[in-house]
This record gives sequence, structure tokens and C-alpha cells, in this order.
Amino acid sequence: VSFCQDLEQNREHVDLLDKAVLELGAGTGLVSIVATSLGTSHLFFPRCRYTPQVVALVWGQDVKRDFLSTIYNYDYVLCADVVYHHNFVEDLLITMQYFCKPGTTLLWANKTHWLSLFHLQWVRFQSYLRFIENFKNVFNVTLLKEIPQEEIRIYQATDLKK
Repeated sequence: VSFCQDLEQNREHVDLLDKAVLELGAGTGLVSIVATSLGTSHLFFPRCRYTPQVVALVWGQDVKRDFLSTIYNYDYVLCADVVYHHNFVEDLLITMQYFCKPGTTLLWANKTHWLSLFHLQWVRFQSYLRFIENFKNVFNVTLLKEIPQEEIRIYQATDLKK
């Protein structure tokens, strides 16, 4: 919800109007719904400016086969709380890299509440740290915002070749 509020309140920094947007979500699609209400051509919403396109996407190696890079180009890739299961973080990073081409901006919001409980969730903590390290190795990364009271960090990333 915080990521959605941030998208709506900071339209001058992240202008989604008439942009091609992909959500690499793992939940209800709330980020897509909000992005669509802000003018993207992403998925159905009553006030949508465009007919949306909704496609099933499995993170990982098959993304190159299922989504031809010459067809699928995005201005923004949105990710909200997607680093949740340590078995899928490598596939997530492969998918992020594939869709984040020069000219694409990736925005990733992640809850960090469990970092304070790392002794109870050591495996998740370790996989999160590896993911962050790998994420920073393959993208130009900026911490856009930290919301301490909600334990959320919002990152912006672009392709290293940019």
C-alpha cells in the first residue's frame, strides 16, 4: 500500500501516464491497479485509458522463450515485496534483468521488518542479503525512499549499460 501511495504522490518523479509498465508482482495486483489508474496501459481498471494486457509470467529462464525481447519493452518495471521466498530470488533477478533494458526504470519496494528478526529467519536473511548484493551488481541502484514506521525501502534501478 505504501508503494502505491508513493506512486500516486510522486507523479512528478515517476510519471506513468501513457507509459508501458510491467508489474513483477507476487500478490493481489494492487500496484498494477494503482499504476493503471495513473494512466498506464497495463491491466483492466474502470478509469483505464487503454485496453490492458494481462499475461501470466513465471519468473526465471523460460522468460526469454515466452517473452520475445523485440516485442516486450517497458518504460517501468514495478516490484512490490517480491523478495519473499528464498527459493525464487535467483529467478526473480533473471526476470528483472531480462525486462530492464536501457531506457527502463525498475522500482522495487520491499518490507524489511524481518531483518530485525534475522536470528529467527536466518535463511531468509541470508538470501535477502545475497539478492541485494547481486541486485546491486547488475543494476545502477538508488535507495529512493525509506519509510521507517512501515519498515519499507523503495529502490530505483536501471540497466548498468545505460
